[in-house]
Formats: sequence, structure tokens, C-alpha cells
Amino acid sequence: MPTQQRLSRVLGLPGAVLLGLGAMLGTGIYVSTGLAVEAASWLALPALVIAALLAMANGLSSARLAARHPVSGGAYEYGYVFLGHWPGFLAGWLFVIAKAASAGAAALSFAAYLGAITGTDAWQPGVAVLLVVIVTLIVLLGLRQSVIANGLMVGVSLLALLSLLACALPTVEPATPTPDVKTRSMLEAAAMLFVAFTGYGRIATLGEEVKSPRATIPRAIVATIIIAGVLCLLVLISIAGNMTPATAGGAARDGELLARLAASLGHPRIAMLVSCGALFALVGVLLNLVLGISRVLLAMARRGDLPGRLAVIDEGGNSAPMATLLAGVIIVLVVMRGSVFLAWSLSAFTVLLYYAITNLAALKIARTRAKAMVSMLGLAGCLALAPFVDAAAWRDGFLLLVAGAGWHFVARHYSLIRNP
Repeated sequence: MPTQQRLSRVLGLPGAVLLGLGAMLGTGIYVSTGLAVEAASWLALPALVIAALLAMANGLSSARLAARHPVSGGAYEYGYVFLGHWPGFLAGWLFVIAKAASAGAAALSFAAYLGAITGTDAWQPGVAVLLVVIVTLIVLLGLRQSVIANGLMVGVSLLALLSLLACALPTVEPATPTPDVKTRSMLEAAAMLFVAFTGYGRIATLGEEVKSPRATIPRAIVATIIIAGVLCLLVLISIAGNMTPATAGGAARDGELLARLAASLGHPRIAMLVSCGALFALVGVLLNLVLGISRVLLAMARRGDLPGRLAVIDEGGNSAPMATLLAGVIIVLVVMRGSVFLAWSLSAFTVLLYYAITNLAALKIARTRAKAMVSMLGLAGCLALAPFVDAAAWRDGFLLLVAGAGWHFVARHYSLIRNP
């Protein structure tokens, strides 16, 4: 039976860390840092501290849950096992929305950086859609091949990022007062940056494919958060210390601010390298997101929340073809909206709610007061930051959440899908 099939455990610690970094470097650093500085200027630095602490609390909760219940699905599975049917379904639905929005932002940013290289943006939407199709086909080949491709992309994007930092950090100007920036803007920036860290969740989502999950998953999550946090801090300092709204010229909302930063410093070759690095990084994050979404769709199909055909795994146990194809279709629908800022804001809102459910599940298995406090901190932080996301993302996220819950209620009531 399809629901009894299991994916192969092929992912060790290095591969898990690379997948986490692949999910963080793309939209996480090449896109979200610019949006955060645009929102809060130098206050993006304390916003990063808030986001990193919240990510670490959520990461530790996720690691405990993934080690205890190492199957594909992430918080969807944890919600079901430790909280019940509806928390589990809502976690799965929120995950699909959040990561499809992040993937859409990645594809659109890829098109923007490519437009910066070629000097044209007339065909950007078509490029974004084509990229989603290509990456979906790569994921269909299986996790081993995806990890190899991801490692190459992480290496190139890191080289470009380090080259930019070498040019930008020596020219940073001292911080100046920003009286027009309010606390609300700092908290909005924190929500934006928090999404940058949530790439570690890809490790937990792929728990069924990780070797020695009890040891590997916590180590990989902590390592990816620390590495990404340091890189993100240096990039934020570089942007805030070298650029003004005039020199940025709206590039943050287009998703290609780092290339504009290098060009403004008088380094056209570095700008070209950064654009190329961004292309690789964004392909890497899109690769990770298609993997993550497909695994949650697989888990939802196994429990009967989605059609059973989505739970079918190929003969080698390396891919879930129907779930992967559906993940690609969902991302294409997000891309058609055409806004990096709106997609990223929607991801921030829904991912905060998603991790709130993760922390509730982690509280159920907390055996010490310290572990319970970590999960309570994660829960409180997620709920506190959610109101500071852009109002349009609130609206869209709420409507999609209600639509998904309503469809699920009707489908179960009229037996349109198999009850778990």
C-alpha cells in the first residue's frame, strides 16, 4: 500500500547542513536582508537578534520533535501525533502556504537578478515559471541528486557573498540616528528575518530521509542557524552602512538589492558575481522548498487529508512524483502574483503561525522545565511577531487559512477524501 512505503535514509550531517544552508542563503540572505533594512534601517541589527533567538528556540523544539518522530511532514506530523487532527491539518496547510510563498519569492528574485545581468525585465515572469518547472524536474530525480546539486549551488553563492562582504565591510559608515524608524518597523524587520532562518526546518521536514536522526537533526539545525546568523549580520551591516533609500532605488522589493550594493560601491565585476551567486542561491532555496512542500503533501496524503495518489513513492524510494509535481504547480500559482514583497510577507505571517503549532507540540514532550521554557519562548515569540507583518499578508494569509480549513471540513464531511 502507498501509505506503508518509506523513503530511503540517505542524508548525513554534511548533507543536512548543506540543505539547511541552501534553504537559508537564497531568499534568506540575498532577499530578506534588503527588505529588513528597507523597513528598519540600522534597527535591522537588533531585529536580527530577535529573529535569531526566536529561530534557535523554534529550532530546538523542532529538533526534539524530529528526533522523537523522524518521518516526513514536519509540524504537520507533530501536530497530528501530539495535538490532534485539526492542529495537524492546520500546520500542514500553513506550511504549504508559507513555503510556496517563499518559493515564489525565490523564483521572482531569480528573474530580477537575471534581469539585472541582461539589462531587461520584460520576460521575468516567464523566467520565474520556467525555473520552477526545471527545479521540480530535478527534485523528481530523487534526494541524492538534489543534495549534489544543492551543494554546488551553496558553494557558488557563498563565494559571491564573501566577495561582496570583502568589498562592502571596509566602507561601512557609522550608524546615524533614524528618528523616522519606529519600533513597529523593527518588529516587522524581525518577522522578515525570521523567515530567513526557517530553512533549518527543511532538515526536520526531511526527517524520514536523515541517517541517525536523533543525533544528526539537532546538530544540523544548530549549525545552520549559527552559520546563517553570522552571514546575515555581516550582510545587514554592509547594506545599512553603505546604502540610502536613494541608492537602493526600490531594489529591495524587487529582490536584487545586493547586486545594486556592489554596483554602488564601484565594483561592477563583483556586482556581476553577486548576481550570479544569487542565481545559484535562489535555485538552491527553490530546490529545498520544492522538496519540503512535496514531503508535507506526501505526509498529508498518507493521513488521508489529501488524495492518496500523492503518497505514492517511486520504486527506488527516492521520490514522491505526484506530490512533487503538485508542489511545483502551487509555486507557479504564487509566482503569477508577481510581487517579491507580498510573497515574502505572506510567508512571514503563515510561517509564524506554523511554528506556533510546532512549539505547542514540543510542549507536549518537554520532560524538563528548561525544555518547556524554550518551547514557551518560541510560542510567545511567534504569536508576538505575527501582528507586525504587512496588512496585505494578514488578509491573504487569513483568507487562505479559512479556505483550506473550510475545504477540509467539507471534504471530510462528504467523504470526498479518505478519513484518517
